[in-house]
Amino acid sequence: MRRWAGPAALVALLVAGVAALVAGSAQGVAARSVSLDDVSAWLLSPAVGEAELVDGNSGAVVTRVELGVGALTGTQSGTGEFVADSATGKLRRIDGATYRVSAPATFGKPGEALGVYPAGETVFAVDQPTGLVSLLDPRTLAVRQTYSLAAKVAAGGIVTQGADVLWAVGATTGDLERVDGSGTTIVRHAVDPARTTLVTAAGLPVAVDLTARQVVRLGSRGVTGAGTCVDVAATDSSVQVVGSADRPAVYAVSGSRGVLLVSDLATGRCGDAVNLGVAGHRLGQPREAAGRVFVPDYTSGQVLVVDVTAGRVIADPTVMPPSTAFELRDEGAVVFYNDPATAKAGVISLDGAIRPIEKYSPATVGTAPGGPASLAGKLPSDAAGGSQPPTGGTSPPSGVQPTAVPTRPAATRPQRPTAPLTTIPPVGAGPAVASNDGRTAPTTSTTTEAPATGGGAPTVRIAVSAPQARVGTALTMQAVLVAADGTVTAGKLAQVSWSFGDGGSATGSQVTHAWTASGVYTVSADVRLTDGTSAAPVTSVTVVAPNVPPVTTPPVTNPPVTVPPVTTPPTTKPAVSPLKAVLSANKGSCTQDSANVTVDASGSAGGSGPLTYAFDFGDGTTAGPASAATVEHGYSQTGPFTVTVTITDATGASAKATATATLLHLAASATSVTVGQSVTLTGTGVCAGASLDLNIGAQYAGGTSTSGNIGHNVHEPNPYTSTWGTGTTTVSAHWSESDPYSDSNRLTITVTDPAPPPPLQVTASSTSITLGQSVTLTATGGVHGSDGTYSWYGANPSGLGTSLCGTTASCTTTPDTTGTWKYSVQVYDNAGNRAESNQLAVTVSP
Repeated sequence: MRRWAGPAALVALLVAGVAALVAGSAQGVAARSVSLDDVSAWLLSPAVGEAELVDGNSGAVVTRVELGVGALTGTQSGTGEFVADSATGKLRRIDGATYRVSAPATFGKPGEALGVYPAGETVFAVDQPTGLVSLLDPRTLAVRQTYSLAAKVAAGGIVTQGADVLWAVGATTGDLERVDGSGTTIVRHAVDPARTTLVTAAGLPVAVDLTARQVVRLGSRGVTGAGTCVDVAATDSSVQVVGSADRPAVYAVSGSRGVLLVSDLATGRCGDAVNLGVAGHRLGQPREAAGRVFVPDYTSGQVLVVDVTAGRVIADPTVMPPSTAFELRDEGAVVFYNDPATAKAGVISLDGAIRPIEKYSPATVGTAPGGPASLAGKLPSDAAGGSQPPTGGTSPPSGVQPTAVPTRPAATRPQRPTAPLTTIPPVGAGPAVASNDGRTAPTTSTTTEAPATGGGAPTVRIAVSAPQARVGTALTMQAVLVAADGTVTAGKLAQVSWSFGDGGSATGSQVTHAWTASGVYTVSADVRLTDGTSAAPVTSVTVVAPNVPPVTTPPVTNPPVTVPPVTTPPTTKPAVSPLKAVLSANKGSCTQDSANVTVDASGSAGGSGPLTYAFDFGDGTTAGPASAATVEHGYSQTGPFTVTVTITDATGASAKATATATLLHLAASATSVTVGQSVTLTGTGVCAGASLDLNIGAQYAGGTSTSGNIGHNVHEPNPYTSTWGTGTTTVSAHWSESDPYSDSNRLTITVTDPAPPPPLQVTASSTSITLGQSVTLTATGGVHGSDGTYSWYGANPSGLGTSLCGTTASCTTTPDTTGTWKYSVQVYDNAGNRAESNQLAVTVSP
């Protein structure tokens, strides 16, 4: 439960059951009126560059703060909000009492993922790609200290503890690192880096390792106590995890199974489960409040409210259109839902009742002293001193109680009038068609429009390459989104289904179609946008007969003339060319959640009359017969697939052609080499680009890597050349998390060492010294030659480990306490081999 107060002292006057108002700030900005049981949350709207403060009791938007459009993420701390912009690498703070925005502080390069993690009296700013951690003053954002983690940080691999502690998981090493004001502590290779999430349970940090299927507690020296089981499959990539705020428990939700699983850290049990009834759905990050777990269902647009004690779903309100990715935020006993891409948001109570909220009017954009939000995607320049609060107001007269500041009115932005589109890229101009009045019809596009449902200003239109067509002549049609400012795009269309008015149909944002008879046809499109909204625009196309003569101007009367008879030669029927089918399937588009291949048979020719096309996509699905020669098809596997088209002409004659559709295939220059030799990996297919996402040394159902490495993902150029360590390593390429890592893009690289180096050993200048003396450690063996990179470690008599020295084969250190110290070293050579020594004991006497 949060209580709101300005910088001045809060005066609570409970007279006749009426709560007093909160005092204004010292700067004279009037504070808002709140009740003593106030619970509020900051919700971000990156598309319009705003942060909105929403009151959880009334559902009212208290204020809006202009930030500028960017890659915004926010974290609430008390009544304020820290906002990171990964597009610029900057961090700002919104004061919860005055709504002032601080001057921006830079902590990363533009385009790098920047995370902010408040922890009491310290704020941690983490540049995730580099692993740099800055400890900040929570009020001024001044840097107190900066540390470097041993590796970059994975998503979900950070959690804070208490007032000044941060835990992180190395994205490639699986190391657990603890950061506080005194420095860093590293626990080597503690968890699976690819599938470990850090959360808090009853206020204490825990690591949820889905590969090991266990939850472990984290203490000052790393993992403490026995682990608790997690009842999930090691291969289930749909699992999301959240910890309980009040009890030692962790909740895991599986979208593929449609269940919520409970791991009780107090008893060590993990057998309790709740059937959510949504198997196969895409579920988002759950939240927990007052013993209820709230699960966002992206597939249905619902929030599943789970009573964990009763073991059942007590409510499933619909809060968003289907297929919308939205977020949940919990503040006290109130949960807020928010679509960062639109104005939709709201509040959910513990019993599942919802209160929808419109964060801003889609047709208006507010103006504030901090600068207007730019819908064109331009970022406002950074003010040296930060922006002013978005709500106006002056200091009240002396002795007068300040009143609530209402939500500032938004200024209406002028709207452009809707006009027909003349050109819609990439639809090309079609051929000129003779009209019935003898003139040549222009090839400009004609459109109709339909508003996208959901309250937005943009409209969806159909662009046609020509207003008329002859029988058998194909037209090109495209569905496009036209914003309120006239901007045209096809990139936000998720799915388009067409009906051409003659029984033909097709899918894809851009299609071609030919009609077999003259007439006026109604063309309609069923369009679903990426934000979950939908539209159904229509247009009409006039089709004329192929032999309609142009109507000419009446002839001029001249004196009579004698016209000699004309002999008409006999008519010969033109020869029919052979029917030939041509097919290609080597283009398309790949996103995080889908892969579409463009199947193109437009090169087919011959036969009599118009052609129809029937497609077999090779994955058990078909389309047609229809008049569209080009279709888009989505695949859920990497392939390869054999695609077949059957074309049929007006006489019933047919022909077939096949093509291979491959989403992604990984090839190696060699799969068996000796140590030191390099191997080049090359990805090909529709989803292959300038870079490769590789999973190295991962575990699969068919077997386990023998390289001894924990599986991890890397992002490398395509092609990628590297040397490999001795042993056998499994490598796969993928374009998204939904890629199933099938055999078609997985291979095994075997590296042999005909003359392995001697084992890595550590010797000491002395194994028995007195306190204050130094000891020199020397490493021998383990690598070929002297090109190794060494990492030294020392464990004090209490067992607490720390990193030592530099990267050479020699290390001199001075123990700071008596007892038995244990030293070890790891070494990597240029061929990718790794060796690790046994521990060497050194006794330190008083």
